[in-house]
Amino acid sequence: MPSVSAILLAAGRSSRMGALKALLPWRETSLVRYQTETLLNAGIDDIAVILGYKASELSKELSSYNVKTVINKASESGKCSSIKAGMAAISPSSTGVVIAAVDQPLLLNVIRQLYKFHGEQPAAIIIPAFKGKRGHPLLIPEQFYPELCCISEQTQGLRHFLRNRQNEIATVEINEPSILLNLNEQADYQAACWEDS
Repeated sequence: MPSVSAILLAAGRSSRMGALKALLPWRETSLVRYQTETLLNAGIDDIAVILGYKASELSKELSSYNVKTVINKASESGKCSSIKAGMAAISPSSTGVVIAAVDQPLLLNVIRQLYKFHGEQPAAIIIPAFKGKRGHPLLIPEQFYPELCCISEQTQGLRHFLRNRQNEIATVEINEPSILLNLNEQADYQAACWEDS
């Protein structure tokens, strides 16, 4: 079985939401706990949760989980710094890394499908899609770890990395519209809660 790590990005200020996204209620728990539990339940035991804004509060929220909480003091500079902080924390011997954001709710069956596909195509960058539209999370294999450690906001970070690796991306069609969900603003969150009820 491949050994997969995960980076959960939870360092942002949530300025557009007006409330800290990581602590929003989601499926009878907080969003950051839900995301962490989903990754653990998918069989990933090497998880780095990247914190920044209100890190101490979120660290307490995660204290009962066997995960690495990494405080990114440069989180204000953008998502790339958090990905690099995560790359420095995960096991270098893992065969791939799932990169997830706290405001993009995960589904257990989706992660398991990515995990299975990674076992079949270990060199592919795996991205789930719904009706041809790419969603989240993505799984990046170990041969790209050095590149992930060097991404920057100045060069559009992960977007630039993926744009240059189109031939190495495997898109997995999954019948789950929620893989496109982004909880950016209150309206997004309220609509998602209504649909999930």
